[in-house]
Amino acid sequence: MLRVGRRPPRVLGLVVELSTRRRIFLPMTRVTGVESGQVITTGVLNVRRFEQRPTERLVFGELLDRRVRLVESGEEVTVLDLSVQQLPARRDWEIDRVFVRRGRRAVPSAGPRARP
Repeated sequence: MLRVGRRPPRVLGLVVELSTRRRIFLPMTRVTGVESGQVITTGVLNVRRFEQRPTERLVFGELLDRRVRLVESGEEVTVLDLSVQQLPARRDWEIDRVFVRRGRRAVPSAGPRARP
């Protein structure tokens, strides 16, 4: 979810595709950890079909490979990957780094300061 000002985008959850090809929403409040190749969760999942709200963005579906401008320099770059972190002492998750490509090489940015 995008936020006003310079606050990093908040991660509300993950969209997961089941073996039946149904996509469901997994709230980040249920996520206890993210490891290489796996997401650790607690509780019961609601298997109702996922419906995107107007204020929400699908990071991998809408932001990867997108051309954006860096706030600091105005340079146009391509978003290649994103990093998320869980805020200390809270259950909120937010995007903390954006990996972008300038020209032919890729450069990690200091944070999510690229604007679409």
